[in-house]
Amino acid sequence: MRPVLLIGNGINLSFSDTNIQIDQLLNSKKNKFRKHINIPNETQIPFPLKMVIGTQDHVDDLMKEYTDCLWGKVKRKSEQYYFYEKLLNLPVADILSTNYGFEFEETAYDEEEISKSKIGKITTYIPGKDRKKSESSLFLYTYQSAGERYDNKRIWHIHGHAKNHSSMIIGHCYYGRFLHRIIDYTKQNEGRYRWGKQDPPEIRSWVDAFLFGDIYVLGFSYDFAEMDLWWLLNQKKNGNYGRNSGKLYFYEPYDSSNTAKYELLKSYNSEVRHLNMVIQQCRKEPQYSQVKEENIRLYKEFYYRAVDDIAQSIKDKEKC
Repeated sequence: MRPVLLIGNGINLSFSDTNIQIDQLLNSKKNKFRKHINIPNETQIPFPLKMVIGTQDHVDDLMKEYTDCLWGKVKRKSEQYYFYEKLLNLPVADILSTNYGFEFEETAYDEEEISKSKIGKITTYIPGKDRKKSESSLFLYTYQSAGERYDNKRIWHIHGHAKNHSSMIIGHCYYGRFLHRIIDYTKQNEGRYRWGKQDPPEIRSWVDAFLFGDIYVLGFSYDFAEMDLWWLLNQKKNGNYGRNSGKLYFYEPYDSSNTAKYELLKSYNSEVRHLNMVIQQCRKEPQYSQVKEENIRLYKEFYYRAVDDIAQSIKDKEKC
């Protein structure tokens, strides 16, 4: 089964001192709409809807500002750089990234602040009529090549990227439109999935890579708000296309506050791997600050262990 990486922003949170989260920008002075509202921190609301409230439904304006914060985040020869090298050296052909920045590309081409023109040069579209025009937003067929140094691995920014702010999936409306496009795509390709001669089917989009690969998830929380990826995971589990659809392996230190998520993942035939590591819980000072620092160190150690575990898992599967 084809191994595929699914990578989220957790890697940057652990290895970068300059990483900026969208929550920070939402609460910053740059967000001119923020002064009109007040959302208590404890309010339980999905992130896409929080974006709508936090900008008074001017999500697009915030994203234009956010794109400037997403370039030049990997410093050459830093620990973050070396960790992305480890990820790029894993024996996978496809990397699905939910990050809007270009950490993989900056590492692959050894450029601390990769240029927009460079991103344009390494961008490829799966062949199809008017593909470039149709991919101006909501990417399905667009990827960046990691270059010969890394066997031309395909880096798919599945939720868009900073070169095109309109491609970035953030607000509730964006997620809804994107899920609609994914459902349409799978319906249009159902015949190829079921009766095509190639098994597994040819990878013509990142959706194909997800549906017909072994997915190794690292640094991505698989939040309940990620409706597109939960829908695809349901399709993968149900085997709706008459093919071996592989399995999803979710890596995260055990967090007692996430037990519902773990059970849902297992219900979708996914394997949750904690690697015998547990997040400590503490919400009161002065212990909270110390526990937080310990958890940051734990996550770093976990990510190193996880990369080794993924490499071994792929190796073991190749022997079967």
